[in-house]
Amino acid sequence: MTRQAEKLVAMGQLAAGVAHELNTPLGTILGYARLLDEGKADASRRAEYAGAIQQEAKRCARIVDQLLAYARRDACHAETCDVNALIRETVEAVSQCQGERHCVRVEADVEGFLPVRGAQGQIDIVLVNVMVNAVQAAAGRPEPWVRVSSRADGERATVSITDNGPGVPREICGKIFDPFFTTKAGGTGTGLGLAISHSLVTRIGGSIRCDPDWRDGARFEIVLPLATPEGAECR
Repeated sequence: MTRQAEKLVAMGQLAAGVAHELNTPLGTILGYARLLDEGKADASRRAEYAGAIQQEAKRCARIVDQLLAYARRDACHAETCDVNALIRETVEAVSQCQGERHCVRVEADVEGFLPVRGAQGQIDIVLVNVMVNAVQAAAGRPEPWVRVSSRADGERATVSITDNGPGVPREICGKIFDPFFTTKAGGTGTGLGLAISHSLVTRIGGSIRCDPDWRDGARFEIVLPLATPEGAECR
């Protein structure tokens, strides 16, 4: 009975995690579908909307595949990706959906090629989770913004996501990565986004933290191992 209960809890957490991660791309799909339904756009705009819907549908499929792979603890295939290219792609997607909805400027400050260890789909999930939280935190502030930057530090890459929202109180910095812990009011948060992100990052030998000393907003730092020819085992 105990084993069965543990399985049910795990299934519930996985289902909740999939639902949480799909909310952002599905929201984008719904937004562009409504624009198409209005019938006010010209041919080039309709093609742009259809392309965005296709890309977000692919993102949904990738999210489900990556979360199921993580839940199964599939063998590591030493996957790598260019995190700077992924940042640019993710910033564009979040800016077009959450950014426009909340009137928040989302910018990428990255240059060149920065290969890191980890599957593109899983790192994409991490970036989107932190960026969406940053956009929602900055919303309503005077001239709200979110900025994503990257740098190489020895054998690791650090991705910084900064916003000019109210910040994260020092006393809860150690709790925000706990499953189901949320500071969002009105039942708008599940408390799963950062917990999932933490699990995905630590499994490939990285880390994620909220800088408790940052002022005038919040700064999250995602540290990822740089790609090497040898690769590494999953944790």
